[in-house]
Amino acid sequence: MNFEQLRDELIAGGETFNPILLRDLRYADLARAWIGDAGAAACPREQVQAEQERRVEHEAHRILHQRMHPAGPQAIPDPELHLAAMAFIQKRPSPPMEWTQLHLISQAYLLLRCLRTHMDSPVPRLELLKEILVQLQVHPDLDQVGHSYALILEHSIAGTLLHLGHMINELARFRRDTQEFYRFIRTQIPEADRAACSHLEVAGYHCSMGCFAPGADE
Repeated sequence: MNFEQLRDELIAGGETFNPILLRDLRYADLARAWIGDAGAAACPREQVQAEQERRVEHEAHRILHQRMHPAGPQAIPDPELHLAAMAFIQKRPSPPMEWTQLHLISQAYLLLRCLRTHMDSPVPRLELLKEILVQLQVHPDLDQVGHSYALILEHSIAGTLLHLGHMINELARFRRDTQEFYRFIRTQIPEADRAACSHLEVAGYHCSMGCFAPGADE
């Protein structure tokens, strides 16, 4: 949405930019929403920074996924955001963290992300995720809600393994069944692992498509 138009509407209504309205702005206009350009509609800088970080990380993930799993040329809808995402990618941890150094929560997040991306040769990853979920059901770093999520998904994956012959290509079903836990677990990633999970680069992780392989974005 046009920045000036939205700003004027907010000022006329006695409102300010908020996390939901910020999503309607172009990336290049986000920085204007907390400074003088926004006038009486200005919001806290922290809200703008959170939206900038969300978009940059999302765009970086899209770029990395495209490079790991090419699907042909794709248009760049927002050049400014693309440049910010490329800069974010170049700041990736070096050397990358080892899989065994990651918290179980981070391992569950990355495994689930990998499986939701592609379900070819899924058995080793499903079995590993199931083992991790069993441990997360009693892990002190998750609350009772987290324990319950882990229990429910563990039972779901057990059923998936039993009936794998009938659903090996049903990625859409798997993505639907795991969506709620996926959204939850990515909010629980420990601070020490955020860089590895954000940049999607981990040493010592193996799958049939090479997800998270160091240097995959080059």
